[in-house]
Amino acid sequence: MRIKNSFSLILVFLLGFSVVAGAAVRPGPVMGAGPIKDIRTRRQYIGRSFSSKMVSAHFKSEPIPLEKAILESLSATLPRFGVKIVSVPDWDGRVQTLKQQEPDSILKINVQRFWTEGKVSKGNNVISTSIYLTLHLGVKKQGKVFRRDFYIIKEKTIYEFTPEEVGQTVNHVLTEIFDDFFSNPYGTQR
Repeated sequence: MRIKNSFSLILVFLLGFSVVAGAAVRPGPVMGAGPIKDIRTRRQYIGRSFSSKMVSAHFKSEPIPLEKAILESLSATLPRFGVKIVSVPDWDGRVQTLKQQEPDSILKINVQRFWTEGKVSKGNNVISTSIYLTLHLGVKKQGKVFRRDFYIIKEKTIYEFTPEEVGQTVNHVLTEIFDDFFSNPYGTQR
């Protein structure tokens, strides 16, 4: 028999940001963030774990939904680097429509996959985190849109599955993704 529990993971990833200070692409003092597109099928959860006693636990982002958690974390972090986040309506990701927008730059995020799975393997607790995001950064001053796909899988052996440990793992992966993107957004350009 399986027992089900549900835990909330607080998503607060802190960016390291060589991003604004020494970045090749500067987003400007005002960055717009459009609605995040989340195409996952099971959007209410961001992961689950199974203990050796077959107790299953599902993880949710906090705040809910995931899109809100990501935007709130960015909004709390970027102002420390002189970048204010403002909400903008959905942007199509094209240079032509970027010119019509108010902010200096616009960040668009598509969530393709966002899942953390914990399981017991050979007596060890293993967390496997798989995140696939597509990030677009339109910079009006440069007249360019930078796009990168990030597909990261990280595995980590831990002593015990706790919401805090799983949350730290997820936040670490998100920090890596956004630090990498902001410091080097040159994936593809339009």
